[in-house]
Amino acid sequence: PVFYGVSPSDVVAPEHESADRRREWTNALQELIELPGYHSREEHSDCELVEEIVDDVYEKLFPTEQIGISSRLLEIELLLCKQPWGIRRLGIWGMPGIGKTTLARAFFDQVSGGYEASCFIKHFDKAFRDKGLHRLLAEHFGEILKEL
Repeated sequence: PVFYGVSPSDVVAPEHESADRRREWTNALQELIELPGYHSREEHSDCELVEEIVDDVYEKLFPTEQIGISSRLLEIELLLCKQPWGIRRLGIWGMPGIGKTTLARAFFDQVSGGYEASCFIKHFDKAFRDKGLHRLLAEHFGEILKEL
């Protein structure tokens, strides 16, 4: 909940409601007060409140529990923004076990919702060598095209 210009305790049941309805309203508000929420305060600007809410929502939508992944995701976004509009490419390489696939998957999860169809091919290089481009495309994009 977002309490803008009021505190949770300022919200009370309307006087004109029946006793049962007021009891339901009071119980619901009691549950609401116990939920973690956002409160506008004199020491915070509206901008800071909105920023706090956006940060929390973003973290819930795209959880980044892994240490340091947020800054790496931002770097990827900045690199891709520098490329011309259209098909954009990005290579991630490094020693085994340093989190390349985790980073790629986190970025995919972050941006894939903006497309009608998407797929993530783990171990792409191996799949490409074993199956070839045409079979790989048919397997992954064939299913996606059926969904559209």
